[in-house]
Amino acid sequence: MDHLHYPGPDKLEHAEIEVTQKIEVDMQIAEFKGKRVLIVGLAKTGVALAKLLAEQGARVTINDLRPESEFSAALAELSGYPLRAEFGAHRIETFLDQDLILVSPGVPISQPAFEEAKKRNIPISNDLELAFSLTRAPILAISGTNGKTTTTTLLGDIFTRSGKKFILGGNIGTPLSPLVCEHPEAEFIIAEVSSFQLEVIHRFCPRVGVMLNITPDHLDRYTSLDEYIEAKARLFANQTAEDFALVNAKDPATPTLLQKRQGAGRLLFFRTDDAAPAEEEGIRLQGTEAVVCLDGRSESICSLARMKLSGEHNRQNVLAAALAAWLCGVERTAIQSSIDEFCGLSHRIEFVAEIKGVRFIDDSKGTNVDAVVRAIETVRGPIWLILGGRDKENDYHPLIPLVRERVRGILAIGESKDKVAKFFQGIVPVYRFDSFRDAVQQGFSLAFPGDTVLLSPACASFDMFESYAHRGQVFKQLVQEIKDAQQR
Repeated sequence: MDHLHYPGPDKLEHAEIEVTQKIEVDMQIAEFKGKRVLIVGLAKTGVALAKLLAEQGARVTINDLRPESEFSAALAELSGYPLRAEFGAHRIETFLDQDLILVSPGVPISQPAFEEAKKRNIPISNDLELAFSLTRAPILAISGTNGKTTTTTLLGDIFTRSGKKFILGGNIGTPLSPLVCEHPEAEFIIAEVSSFQLEVIHRFCPRVGVMLNITPDHLDRYTSLDEYIEAKARLFANQTAEDFALVNAKDPATPTLLQKRQGAGRLLFFRTDDAAPAEEEGIRLQGTEAVVCLDGRSESICSLARMKLSGEHNRQNVLAAALAAWLCGVERTAIQSSIDEFCGLSHRIEFVAEIKGVRFIDDSKGTNVDAVVRAIETVRGPIWLILGGRDKENDYHPLIPLVRERVRGILAIGESKDKVAKFFQGIVPVYRFDSFRDAVQQGFSLAFPGDTVLLSPACASFDMFESYAHRGQVFKQLVQEIKDAQQR
């Protein structure tokens, strides 16, 4: 397939993607009738898959290691569906009595029951792989340690402005398979993809795969950064020469990623400078102009002069989204208007309030050390940093220079508060709190006008909250309480 069409020697046009998927669909959804399907993990994805397959007549069993008492809401949602349920253990005999096992992203497949199923050649799959098998629409898949949700949402905004028919889901919070079945008219699928999802894929093949960055994360699940990068590299594993692999030219992990990359996708780079080697293809910044360079030709497709998102990391995200959209035939006006007007998402370096000169910023989505680095670099003025939660084998050394330069003190919370306090002892003052409320209130009490109380925990939220979004919402509520008290 020809991707580039040149009307003349001086004009570079879009790389047009055909709205057909090159790999044949493996299975129609109706073919699940009568199949024995085990769904492991009863979070949002597990519930959605259980509903979908039960509606098609599959013989569905749901399974989770946690006790049944923790799933009252999920079980209420599944009430009336013909399902079997097992809680508290992964019974090997249950796993072996299946035609298909679908695993939720948070469930490690290294457990013995999965290993036994593999030995019996029982397929183990997930929502991402199932959605791919049920659609012919080209998929744009966005992965990386940080910035996935912002970039995925920005792409959705660009596609909305372009008038193209698309669905958006995946790791962003909406399982893909039900969306694919509900919207067969979709011309494109935009999917946020995590390393956990990529562990289980077999044929999943995005027409455009985007890797934003890779920094240490989830080291409570992976034995090393190298293993984590290997999982991320699976994004490109099944690509052919008709596909595109977009990677960050300036990310330190990119050389290792490219060593591990399989597949034959056309390699394109995005970079926020104009220092690319002559042979490098992709998108780069020349001043504020985003310039696409392919096959020895170059053309500006948009400007970042008026973008509302701040920070170097967001310039990288915007360039990746702009190139992905341009490869799909999106017109420049849609790309430009989105860049000019898109303001970002909740819980991602989000301004909450200013009270007596003290600013409060919610970066609850900052669940790893690199995200905290980005947040500190973006925030103006001295910082009181709320840090801690459920630790993921974090190495806090990359924070030391910024903490010394920008942070007045650390407010340590959650399960990791002792680890945080021990690590930063002697670098800045550290205050430990059992109560999240106390940490926020003490941050305001300690701060001077011009300071910022920054929630950027570098940790998961599940020790104290339902999710990072819940943590951010509680932070905002506590800030509002402080504001109300000051106005009395």
